[in-house]
Amino acid sequence: NDELGVTIVVITHEMDVVRELADDVVVLEHGRLVESGPTEQVLGAPTSSATRRLVDATLRRAQELTRTRLAERPR
Repeated sequence: NDELGVTIVVITHEMDVVRELADDVVVLEHGRLVESGPTEQVLGAPTSSATRRLVDATLRRAQELTRTRLAERPR
């Protein structure tokens, strides 16, 4: 946005992508806005159950990936 003067809307369930790309985030549940604000604030301390579920799912996937990589390491 700063360089090109445009806004890009990204729709995803991947909170890692949101954390990397977005300064601000809006969380929708069933088409209704449930939480919005600066990305680090919203994802770092979610106030809605929908946001907590998305953040928790991202953490679980990261933990599973770490376990898989550790299990695949040669001993």
